[in-house]
Amino acid sequence: MKNKYLTLRRFNRFFLLFALTLFGIYSSAQVTTSSMFGVVTGNGVETLPGASVVAVHTPTGTQYGTITDAEGNFRIPNMNVGGPYKINVSYVGYKTFIRREVYLNLAQPLKLSVNMTSTDSLLKGVEIVGNRYDPFDGSHTGSETNVGSTSIERM
Repeated sequence: MKNKYLTLRRFNRFFLLFALTLFGIYSSAQVTTSSMFGVVTGNGVETLPGASVVAVHTPTGTQYGTITDAEGNFRIPNMNVGGPYKINVSYVGYKTFIRREVYLNLAQPLKLSVNMTSTDSLLKGVEIVGNRYDPFDGSHTGSETNVGSTSIERM
């Protein structure tokens, strides 16, 4: 009876130690970053899918970037806390949006709504030039191996 009691007591100690170890590991996992999210619109009306959003942490030069989704929304996770940050938002046909001196707080996402104004400049055309290439013109035969009669006789 005494032997069972000692075994049960050892098991309880082991379980308690194991539980405290797990609690210590999980309680030390703390958030040490911040994030930024928002929506990019053009002329205050339409959302801009595919707009480029780049945040530069100016003290370190670290760049965080993303593009907006189909609804014009963006999210940049795991950013350094503090700042200052320089935010650049660009989209074809719109003036580049720049905001400086942006600071992030620990575990508090920053909401940034950007309204871009269109430019009155005319976009230049793109000229595409191609060459006809025939892969079977005889000069492109792929890999080759010459096997002479002596090699054939040996095989």
